[in-house]
Amino acid sequence: MSVRIYPDVNILLTLDFQQPILLRKCSLFANSIQKKNLKCYQLSTVKDVRDRIIKEINEAVGNALRGLWNHIGMSKGGGVPFLLEEKNLTLKDELGIRNFFHEKRTRQNRSLAKDEIQRQEVWAVEKLRDLLESKRQVSAMEYLMELSQRLSEQYVETRNDMLRTNAELNLVDEEEASPSQIEIEAIEGCLLPLGFEDHEDFVHLAALRRFKQDKHITPLFVTADRRLCECGPELYKEFGVAIEDALYAVGTYSSLLKEQNPNV
Repeated sequence: MSVRIYPDVNILLTLDFQQPILLRKCSLFANSIQKKNLKCYQLSTVKDVRDRIIKEINEAVGNALRGLWNHIGMSKGGGVPFLLEEKNLTLKDELGIRNFFHEKRTRQNRSLAKDEIQRQEVWAVEKLRDLLESKRQVSAMEYLMELSQRLSEQYVETRNDMLRTNAELNLVDEEEASPSQIEIEAIEGCLLPLGFEDHEDFVHLAALRRFKQDKHITPLFVTADRRLCECGPELYKEFGVAIEDALYAVGTYSSLLKEQNPNV
């Protein structure tokens, strides 16, 4: 029997978007994977959630950048292109940019979307200041061209960020996992009494339980969720699915491997 490492969505997204709160922990995990030359496996259920969230973030960021284009176009030229060619931006326009992004952030429910929109706000203000560095005003069309370029680059950057994460974790896509409702409810019955209520993780863990049975492996689900880690011992005892914090995951992997193969 072998041990396989399966990262949770929170680790992948932290590395994809370089989120500062958990980044150091997740980076240490990725570094350990590289040093030990290990592989990680991406559950299809995890991949589905990751892809859905990234699509949601991309749409929020794209809408914000397109919205800023329209905001400037309307405020400076009433949306008429030839009028925009005669309009300029100054430092006073920062206030309009600030108010615009504030409204966009408040409409988002997901904190990651808020963070990514704020990242675009930083870019928008910095770009305006850079263009104004040696003069008092800059052509509105010049700024809007920079904004259009930023929009086209955003999707490419996100794709490259995903590829970077995959490479850092030596990530292999696992085959399709579709746990039954009965299998999901079994995990739910174990974790709900412990105060853990994340349905998405119920699905991931049910898929891992099936892989344990079908592939004869010990799955190690690596997460940055402290609440889930606290449920790890009970879940391992009940179903043989190991849970570990990203900071300690590679050490736990080695211990599980030695436990199963004491003579190696």
